Amino acid sequence: MKQHVLLLVILVLGLVLAGCTQSEQQPIKVQLEQPKVQYLCDDGKTIVSTQADCPKIDLEYLECIKASRVSSYYASSERDVCFYNLAVVRNNVSLCRYVDASYASADYSPAKCAEEIAMAINDPEICNEIGSQKFDCFNDLADKYQDPALCNRIVIQNKKDECLDNYVYANYETITDWDVCTSINGVTSKDSCYYYAAIGTYNVTYCDKIAIGGYYQTKTDCYVKIAQQRNDYTLCKGLGVGPERNACYYKYAYNKYDNHACTYISDDALKDKCKNYTYVYSYY
Repeated sequence: MKQHVLLLVILVLGLVLAGCTQSEQQPIKVQLEQPKVQYLCDDGKTIVSTQADCPKIDLEYLECIKASRVSSYYASSERDVCFYNLAVVRNNVSLCRYVDASYASADYSPAKCAEEIAMAINDPEICNEIGSQKFDCFNDLADKYQDPALCNRIVIQNKKDECLDNYVYANYETITDWDVCTSINGVTSKDSCYYYAAIGTYNVTYCDKIAIGGYYQTKTDCYVKIAQQRNDYTLCKGLGVGPERNACYYKYAYNKYDNHACTYISDDALKDKCKNYTYVYSYY
């Protein structure tokens, strides 16, 4: 009996020791949760898991945001000037909206900001974004790039005429398509256009289109100018018979010191005045 009990005890001890050995050979694995690392971005409010996810900071923009908003009747605020200059440097019209239109001076207004960018990159579509001042924008753009098509985008007729008038005056020596005059509505501006068409092409046909004429741009003045350009006073015959024709001969003779032109004047008093003048100055 004692032997059986002893064997049972030995068997139990063996099992216990075997279990302990097996536990040491196969340790229990415990999964520990790793702490999450987060980053606060330079803007002081955005939290991300990796620094690469932080939004890029526009330091120049932030500088403008922080600038003083105090303005006066005579000067725009530092903030307005900052955004104006930043928009122009970057050719970014969207930044112009940060210029306060309520207090902006004439030198730093949202409209002027947009127009300056339009002028820099030759983009007339920007002009459409600046309200009632868009016509001035088209005018300035047409003047800079010498493009009359931009004048035709102006719907206010007197401003359109002014735009085309400026274009003609600046380019009459090189313009080849004088249909531009037909787009002008005002009589004075249209007459001026035909005057410059005549002297630009040496062609009196355009002189005949002048209805009234402005200062020194009458039909007679036009004929005199072309006659002088071509050294041909016989062109004055195109003015018909009468005071205009006599005036043409006289002005030609006066300006060119040409005594021969005087002989074609039908008014005797004017003819004598012409001869006396040209006779005296022909010796100088």
